[in-house]
Amino acid sequence: MESRKTVDHIRLLSNTSFIHWFVMSNFPEGIDEEEDISLSEILSSSPIDKEYIDQLTQFYDGVFDEYDGYVECPNAIRLDLNGNVYEVEFHPGDTVYYLNGEQLGCTGPEYFTRKIPLDRYREFSDNLSSKEKLFLLPMLKAAVEEKEEVFQIIDEIMQNFDLPIEPERLSKCIWESVRAR
Repeated sequence: MESRKTVDHIRLLSNTSFIHWFVMSNFPEGIDEEEDISLSEILSSSPIDKEYIDQLTQFYDGVFDEYDGYVECPNAIRLDLNGNVYEVEFHPGDTVYYLNGEQLGCTGPEYFTRKIPLDRYREFSDNLSSKEKLFLLPMLKAAVEEKEEVFQIIDEIMQNFDLPIEPERLSKCIWESVRAR
């Protein structure tokens, strides 16, 4: 496992550019089905501090040619999920998730998310603030019959952030990304 530089996740959660980037990057299947527009398209119309995101991910010209978009010592956050260690690494070309040192998922070229069923998600996240739950949300795997409860979870999380989309519409888009297919 590569070394990581732990960053303050509370500061990340207070940065609107980070929230925009994180939601766009981690819910690529999010879509507003009524208007047939992706979540990324909806959010891309808002300004984002690209310099801040490049600093967080350590992006530089040539990182994709040299290292396929990965850095040796990525910035990461670490959360305690009731005795389990959850880490999220931020690379220029990927966001990589770990649970107790084992890779759980990622959003880059090898894209795989939705690994934690709703009952485990509840167990893991019960000691987190509603804002902190955002970091675990991309790994949530929800069944269609769990839609009402999962929608409430998503909506509670997203109400904390100032995004250029109504929270309910945002929650509907994210639901499309976390529901089991």
